[in-house]
Amino acid sequence: MRMSARDRLARTLRGDVQTAFSVELTAETDDLRLEVEGFGPVKFPVTPARARKLVELGQPARFGRGEETLTDPDVRDTWEIPKHLVRAEWDGGALQDILATAKDELGLPHAATLTADLHSFLVYQPNQFFLAHQDSEKDDSMVGTLVVTLRQTRDRPGPAEPARLPSWTTSTRRAG
Repeated sequence: MRMSARDRLARTLRGDVQTAFSVELTAETDDLRLEVEGFGPVKFPVTPARARKLVELGQPARFGRGEETLTDPDVRDTWEIPKHLVRAEWDGGALQDILATAKDELGLPHAATLTADLHSFLVYQPNQFFLAHQDSEKDDSMVGTLVVTLRQTRDRPGPAEPARLPSWTTSTRRAG
């Protein structure tokens, strides 16, 4: 039986319901296909040599401060691949499963529909960073950021290191 919005709100305000501030999920590497013009398909795991080739297509990543868009390596030191060069495609229902799980764990309304839109494709080299920040809304319906972190192999044997590549913004719109 579906619970009314008023009843869900009452349960939340009483503290009967726990919702998350963030959600971390794991997907199979086969669930996402990436292709970059001038590079070709992005095969997982990404080797350091291939990551360097991606960087050659990039530019220093920008960030927003108020109404300004800035480039400052003391704040954000990473590479951004121009969005128009990137094609991302999720297999089957993988993305819908991820968004449905995130919606449930975040306690968003049942009538909300999450979508994911490619915003940027970033390549972080060793010791690169983006200072702690709060993402700015890209449009009025944005409720959060979906970050997809890919694995990177090392040139030498040893454990894989994370390679932060693309991120999508998620938005919620009322169904109906």
